[in-house]
Amino acid sequence: MNLAQGVAQECPAVITPSNPAAVCQPDAVTLAANSGPGLTYQWQKDGVDVPNATGVTFTAAASGNYTVRVTGPSCTAKTSTPVTVTITPQPAQPTFLVNPNIVQCAGTPIGFSIVNPLPNTNYVWDFGDGTTSTGDFVQHAYNSVGNGTVTFTAQVYAVTQGGCTSPARSTTISVAQKPAFSPPKDSSNFIVCVPDSQKVIKQTASLLNPTPVPNNIVSYVVDFGDGAGPRAFTAGDFTATKPIRNTVPYDTTGAFKISIRAIGSNGCDSVYTIDYQISRKPKAGFTTNKERVDPAACVPVKVTVDTDSSSGGNLSYKWKVLNKNGQEVGNSDMEYLDNTTDTTQNPIFSFKNKGRFTIKLFVSNTCGTDSTEQSVLIALPEVQMNADSTACGAPTTIRFNADMVQFDANLGTISGYKWTISGTSGATAVNGTTLQDMTPEIRFPNVGVYTVTVVATNECGASDEVEQQMATATITVNEIPGAPTFTTASTTICNETSALLRPTGPGTTYNFYSEPAGGTPLKTGRDYTTDSLNSATTFYVASVTPQGCESATRTPFTVNVTPGITDNSISVEAGNQEICAGSSPGTLAGTAAKEGTNTPAYVWQKSTTNETTGFTTIAGATAQDYAPGPLAATTWFRRIARSNFSCPSDTSNVAVVNVSPAIEGNTINVGTGRLFTICEGSTAPEITGTAIAGVSYLWESSNNATDGFTAAPGVNNQQNYSPGVLTQTTFYRRRVISSACDQASAVVVEIRVTPKLTNNVIEGNQEICATGSAPAPLTGTVPTGGTLNRTYRWQSSLNGNAEDFQTAAGNSTGQNYSPAVLTQTTFFRRLVSSEGCDSLSSNVVKITVSAPVNDNTITAAQTSVCQNTTTSFTGSVATGGSGTLSYQWQQSTTNGTDGFQNIAGATSQNYTPVATNLNTWYRRLVTSAGNTCLANASNVILISVQPSPVAPTVEATNVTSCAGESVTLRASGTGGVFEWFTSPEGGTPVFIGPEFQTGPLTASTSYYVQAKNTNQCVSVTRTQVQVTVSNAVADAGPDATIIEGQAVTLRGSGGATYLWTPATGLSSATVANPAASPIFTTTYTLQVTDANGCTDTDEVTVTVIGGLKIVNTFSPNGDGVNETWDLGNVSNFPDISIEIFNRWGQRVYTSKGYATPWDGTYNGKALPVDTYYYIIRLNQEENPLKGSVTIIK
Repeated sequence: MNLAQGVAQECPAVITPSNPAAVCQPDAVTLAANSGPGLTYQWQKDGVDVPNATGVTFTAAASGNYTVRVTGPSCTAKTSTPVTVTITPQPAQPTFLVNPNIVQCAGTPIGFSIVNPLPNTNYVWDFGDGTTSTGDFVQHAYNSVGNGTVTFTAQVYAVTQGGCTSPARSTTISVAQKPAFSPPKDSSNFIVCVPDSQKVIKQTASLLNPTPVPNNIVSYVVDFGDGAGPRAFTAGDFTATKPIRNTVPYDTTGAFKISIRAIGSNGCDSVYTIDYQISRKPKAGFTTNKERVDPAACVPVKVTVDTDSSSGGNLSYKWKVLNKNGQEVGNSDMEYLDNTTDTTQNPIFSFKNKGRFTIKLFVSNTCGTDSTEQSVLIALPEVQMNADSTACGAPTTIRFNADMVQFDANLGTISGYKWTISGTSGATAVNGTTLQDMTPEIRFPNVGVYTVTVVATNECGASDEVEQQMATATITVNEIPGAPTFTTASTTICNETSALLRPTGPGTTYNFYSEPAGGTPLKTGRDYTTDSLNSATTFYVASVTPQGCESATRTPFTVNVTPGITDNSISVEAGNQEICAGSSPGTLAGTAAKEGTNTPAYVWQKSTTNETTGFTTIAGATAQDYAPGPLAATTWFRRIARSNFSCPSDTSNVAVVNVSPAIEGNTINVGTGRLFTICEGSTAPEITGTAIAGVSYLWESSNNATDGFTAAPGVNNQQNYSPGVLTQTTFYRRRVISSACDQASAVVVEIRVTPKLTNNVIEGNQEICATGSAPAPLTGTVPTGGTLNRTYRWQSSLNGNAEDFQTAAGNSTGQNYSPAVLTQTTFFRRLVSSEGCDSLSSNVVKITVSAPVNDNTITAAQTSVCQNTTTSFTGSVATGGSGTLSYQWQQSTTNGTDGFQNIAGATSQNYTPVATNLNTWYRRLVTSAGNTCLANASNVILISVQPSPVAPTVEATNVTSCAGESVTLRASGTGGVFEWFTSPEGGTPVFIGPEFQTGPLTASTSYYVQAKNTNQCVSVTRTQVQVTVSNAVADAGPDATIIEGQAVTLRGSGGATYLWTPATGLSSATVANPAASPIFTTTYTLQVTDANGCTDTDEVTVTVIGGLKIVNTFSPNGDGVNETWDLGNVSNFPDISIEIFNRWGQRVYTSKGYATPWDGTYNGKALPVDTYYYIIRLNQEENPLKGSVTIIK
């Protein structure tokens, strides 16, 4: 203190907040006072000292006005200026509901809702998968791929408008993963370009599934976008190697959306979609239409386009607009209208300036790109002239009509025309037209070339402004040539020949006609060769210039024709047309030929080749007729008539003289010579003669060799002759006759006849057994007849048929015969022959041979069998014996040679023995009926018997399983292999091994197991295992509806134990019939477990409706407020009934339903202010509600 001054200074007192003075709970604001030596502090809130708040800093945890009082040893106390601290309360931790509150498939929206949300408060959600959201009700779908269930932690906190946040609340969300499905593959990569050559589209998608296996996908539902709708496929139908295809082929271009739904074993699915694009090579095309934006203004002009003529499918479009210099235009020339652009399919162009522009279209798809362009003329008129003409001869006149010139006013009106003619002078408009008319008629008076142009004008300008040249036509007028000239005016030709017409001028090209005027040219050229002519003909010729102009007149030219030779023919006398060699045919006659009035000269020709070739001129034969003299060969004749005018000669017809050659080589034979001996009454052999062409024959016979020959009996006019049966010696000759020749053979043949053979008898019938010994000899008599030079030949046969006898074996040419050893019955006879006589056959003797039995063999299906099983024997079909064979099977348990006994009843070709446990040998005997030969024994076969294993032991003979699950069955024993069956006998094993895991079972069944040892023998019996399938069936009971705040008993059944989810609102989650009192509609899932541990699930939904809200007063006083007794949530009770009574018990109101609230009247009259009593029945199940309502006014 400064005593001199006598006044103490105040202590400094300043508060500085360390953080903003407005914070949210639980945060606080730290207040700091100024510091100084010896200073002390007292903090105050709202003017009141805060206990124990004496530090230099203070933490303010509540809202208020804070000051600090500072005291010091050298200063007086001072209180600071207040600092306001605002602590905003923390919002309450939110409570939220999850619906549905059960495990959902990934991708399914789940609802999250705040219970009783606060006003002016936002709620921030974190779903635990990296995504967030805000709001008091949100939906979120979790996406997770796999083969199980995953959990996420979802949390929410509240945020006030001031930015204060509440503690977060979280819950666990369980999500069933959807299956992992890889995008399918298609050979076309889902993009198909159809070639133009393929007129009809018939395309099928072929999808392969690259999803790795194994996976949890059990089925697929596929919609190919083909109009056939979704189709179901199993997992095996759709693999990486087994494709699926649409049943209805795509038949047009476009993008077909293919949707594939892969369904996992948990019922969740993944959906994949892709477009299958079918296109053709693009073809660009469009049409245009123009109109003025303002009909009174030349520009702008709106041009619309239509691209319907573009094709290919799935097209994208790109437009360009070029000016006349080929440059793209800017906005100063053109702009797009109506939000269209240069990639719009049908854009709208607005052209702002006059002139010609080019619109170019590019269309593209996956098959390529194509373009086209069109020219558009804006505002100015357009002229197109196609009037170039060429005329022959001046003057010529042309009318330039609409066929030659087209005018386009181009949205305007043409106001003028201007025609200009240049080049050759003198052309003028005629017949009342002018060069300012639309279609003038112009006369071109002189030969030459004219250029005609025209310009049209409309209100926007002239047609030549943009084109910079006018529409032009070239008119050419050519000269007409003079008529052609010839050296001579005619020529003469022979009949049926051609003439050459060749004018000498003017020019070098001519038109040749058959008439003096009109008609079509026969030819155009330098000359003309006519067709063959047979009469005089005149032709007409015109000159032609290179420009195609023809002379005004035609020059005639005549071709004269000389007549041909006629009546030139020759003939041979009827009796001389065929002669013998060396004879003469007489004179050949010829007609008198003519050549017009003249007679031609003659030349005769002949040929010995044929009627067409080989002709030579006959020296000196120049007369009208001709005598040939003697001829040695057939000869053809003709006559040549020669023209007197150097025209072609004429050849007559051909006449032939046939010359028969002299007969030569007429020889005959009988046998090999001229003499043949036969037996009396036998048929003589055929007499043969040489073949001679072109003749006839006649055979003659006689009793001597020199005379007395007459026609032989029978057929006697053939090349050879058969005499038939003869009884005496006869001589024969042959005559040969041609048309002009007749000759008898120089040689005569003799057929000599001798007596017949008789007395040819043999003996020796006998019976033998085929033991290898020869039978007794056969003896024969001495025959008579024939010649003394007789021969013998013994024959044998196995069947005795006459045609089957063959020369016997060994010495078979004696009077008697000794047969060799025989193995089968044989027949014998003897033939006796003598020169000229047929062989005489003896009687037949028979040696009967009993044949041995052959081909007796047996085979076994198997030679080693299991105990108590058997095999089968197959026996060959035995042969030999008498043909009637019998069988007898034998067996021996001793060895393969001894102890054989007949098996009773075993007398068939084949044999199946009874099952045995002993090694046994088998054979078969074959005997022949009526045969003394011994029985034949087959080969011997040993059947070895192998022991069978003992039936296996099973781990359990009765097994219990849940429906849809598999069980493992186990067997043990001494057998090597265990085979499992579904039947006690027969069938095919369903599994081989000691542990058999069945497939999923849906019904009780039995399995049977047998043992098999290394010898492949099986146990005699099979061991049975009974599998009982337990089917747990959950029943969660009927759905229920309750009023908010009420409870309902759930009626679960079907199990030994129970589990309800969610447990929210249940009295117990592990009893069959819990009481449910949810606060909002909830679906409960019941899982039951039966006594065997099998489970099943069912669902029940409890629907919660709002309770009836009853008010106890209303005021029907006509002020429009509370005029009726309104009940809240009444729509939740469609079966409600209401009765209202006054204080005396009189019912003043009743209603079934409450569509129209009570307005306080009875029988249409207002009731007085009073208290009334109601009975409300919500439905037949609920107890009635009773209370009072007061009418006030």
